[in-house]
Amino acid sequence: MIKIEKKPTFKDAKDLQSLASMLAPQY
Repeated sequence: MIKIEKKPTFKDAKDLQSLASMLAPQY
């Protein structure tokens, strides 16, 4: 799993957005 401790970057933002879409489709 990804550690969300480090500061988010543009690349991580896309990954987090995709991850959020899978976990929480309402987002």
